[in-house]
Amino acid sequence: MKTERKNFFWLILLRLIVIISLFVSAVIIQFSTSVFLPLSPFYYLILFSYFLSLVYLILFSWGKYYTFQAYLQISFDLFLITALVYIAGGLNGSLYFLYILPIIAASLVLSSRAAYITASLSAILFGALVDGLYFGVIPYFHPDQYMELSLGLVLYTIFIAWAFFFVIAVLINYLTGNLKKTRDALRLAQKELEIKEQLAAAGRISA
Repeated sequence: MKTERKNFFWLILLRLIVIISLFVSAVIIQFSTSVFLPLSPFYYLILFSYFLSLVYLILFSWGKYYTFQAYLQISFDLFLITALVYIAGGLNGSLYFLYILPIIAASLVLSSRAAYITASLSAILFGALVDGLYFGVIPYFHPDQYMELSLGLVLYTIFIAWAFFFVIAVLINYLTGNLKKTRDALRLAQKELEIKEQLAAAGRISA
């Protein structure tokens, strides 16, 4: 229970760090160049993310259903990231790397299966967004974002992104598995040491 609570707290903290980094980056970009997209919706999303983080902290202090809360947070994160990718222009932007953060969080806080599920949802959301933009089902956030791309290039980029999501899931699951094995081995060694110390103390008393 303590480990689950600690992991859940780190999930909230990691999200706040990412949000602050995005906010600082947006401010720097806006003040360093005049040729950039209007960032008001971007700031609104960041403020909404701050609000969600506050809600998550309240739920965290409640101290119940950590697993459900983690799934809820990761699901909202995926939709927020998709919105950020849309504002940035889809393939023309560079924010779709943010999908790897929920994948890593799912592996560290939940399980390896959750990491693969998160990678699959990331692939679906990103693919649906890019296809919608390419076929005109979804309008570009800003007209200047439109760029003539071939279908082959679009499909190639989508498949590369999908492969990247699942490679990240495999690698982080491998690392998480090793960390769990090491942690279990340390706990076992600590218990054995405590037992030996108790036996030694009992031997001294009997002597």
